Amino acid sequence: MELDRFTIIKSIGSAIILTGALMVLVSMTQPDIPDKPAQNNSPVQTAEVPPRIYQERENLVSRAEQPAKPAVDFTYTVKQGDTLYDLALTYGVIVEQIMAANGLASDKLSLEQKLLIPCSGKVQAVKTAVVPQKKKNNTVSQKAPASPVSRSRYTGKVIGEKLPWSQVQSIFAAGDTATVIDVNTGYSFKIKRKGGHNHADCEPLTASDTKVMKSLYGGSWSWDRRAIVIVIDGKKIAASMAGKPHGSENIKANGFAGHFCIHFYGSKTHGSEYTGSRTPIVDPDHQAMVRKAAGL
Repeated sequence: MELDRFTIIKSIGSAIILTGALMVLVSMTQPDIPDKPAQNNSPVQTAEVPPRIYQERENLVSRAEQPAKPAVDFTYTVKQGDTLYDLALTYGVIVEQIMAANGLASDKLSLEQKLLIPCSGKVQAVKTAVVPQKKKNNTVSQKAPASPVSRSRYTGKVIGEKLPWSQVQSIFAAGDTATVIDVNTGYSFKIKRKGGHNHADCEPLTASDTKVMKSLYGGSWSWDRRAIVIVIDGKKIAASMAGKPHGSENIKANGFAGHFCIHFYGSKTHGSEYTGSRTPIVDPDHQAMVRKAAGL
């Protein structure tokens, strides 16, 4: 009986020793885990992303490289992209002088067209050829002529001040009326600002103003940019317009279905499908026309 007790006690002791050895082995194989995570007081390093800055396109020819303005009359051959305004600005004359010296009835030019540039100021105006009416049965045709577009025309160089859009907003507010002068032709029409945040959304004031504006685009609306000068309260501001009706309108009787955009120095687009990213941008083509309207 005592032998059985000894055997039992020996078995229990062996089991206790084996369990302790296993616990020591498990403890040795586990990684040390601190009670609290170590605090890292060093500042977090973040990469600063520089903002995107729009840089206007520089003129291809610097002022120092531009040819000296001649003092005598000469013949110029029209090249691709030439306008009467550009030629007048380059050679120190006005658009009307070139038109008068060459008998031009409009400001439209043809490639390779020969133009007399009246730098001396002594060239007399050439009369524009008048096409006689066709006669039928020895009587003049009684067909009524098309109603002329009533347009006011400014003579000489029209130059506006290159004011930033942030400043123009307080001068030309929503609901204000102003006069638009087309730089190339000198023709003008009235507008009213409808609103707009990134630029000015405007409408022709009357149906007559719509006709003048449409005539500047050759009778068809277009997104083409045109250099213009906005006159409001006697202040002339360089700007650019796109002649395409879009969106909604406030004036219902002006014959213009929607509104059109007028941009100023530093103004941005709507950010619609015009840009792939749908992000408002400073449009370089509008800015080029703004510089032109400012005489730069």
